[in-house]
Amino acid sequence: QVVITKAAGSLTGIGLQANEGRLTVAYVEEDSIFAGLIAAGEQLISINGNAVNASTVSDREHAALLLHEASDLSVVVRETKDRKSTRLNSSH
Repeated sequence: QVVITKAAGSLTGIGLQANEGRLTVAYVEEDSIFAGLIAAGEQLISINGNAVNASTVSDREHAALLLHEASDLSVVVRETKDRKSTRLNSSH
């Protein structure tokens, strides 16, 4: 579980993607508030106690909104075999 405090509406610096119905981290920017805490390829299980998945576009949009709008974030992730330790440089 990763717990972070941020300004509501501020960017998180991560990208999300659908992977066989699961919601996974596509990338983590170098200056992200999540840098060093989560990695690309990890599966998002819940955000602030709300289970998340990628079954529909609406599900993915809801998860992105939860991340964006919250000021206190509690994110549960599951490491997968696709986990990548590299982070994106925000200047790219």
